[in-house]
Amino acid sequence: LSSSVQHALEVVAAMALQDILGAYVNKKTAPTLVWTVVVLFVAIYFYFARDSGGSKAGDGKSSKQWASVGGEDIFNPEALRNLASRFEVAVVATVSSEEEEKAVLDKLASAGCFQDGLKKHRVMFSSSIQGRVSMIRQLQPAVHFDSNNELCESLRGKVPDVQLVESSARLIGAVETWKPKPAAA
Repeated sequence: LSSSVQHALEVVAAMALQDILGAYVNKKTAPTLVWTVVVLFVAIYFYFARDSGGSKAGDGKSSKQWASVGGEDIFNPEALRNLASRFEVAVVATVSSEEEEKAVLDKLASAGCFQDGLKKHRVMFSSSIQGRVSMIRQLQPAVHFDSNNELCESLRGKVPDVQLVESSARLIGAVETWKPKPAAA
């Protein structure tokens, strides 16, 4: 097409668009149209920007399964390192004060757990066993290791695998030998 014909088509298209907009857009309908366009662009942005992968616990950054550990004196650095190499790990502890929280964090830090894959923001605290049960259920781990029998019984049927571990020495063995349970048919 020649440039004059192309220019004429552009003018006609602009006039047609202006006529259409003039017929439907006025002071009364303009805010609705503007907000509709804004919402549409935001929805399109979030649709294409979302992360399609991720793990059960919702961080969206790892394809590793989750494991959680809790209980009295079972925070074994060797076992936590082993777990962190295979899982995203959450530690759930029962404490009754901020001093106890600090003591748990200091114990994990001095053992080098935070350098070996455990993330500090994944160490969680509750003042009750039931609070720990709720946290663990929300995490939906593939396995939970704990030394508290009451907590383990509360989690059975709600977490795929619950391992009762009596001591930190036994946690190492439980972690090393743990294999996922086969899916029910």
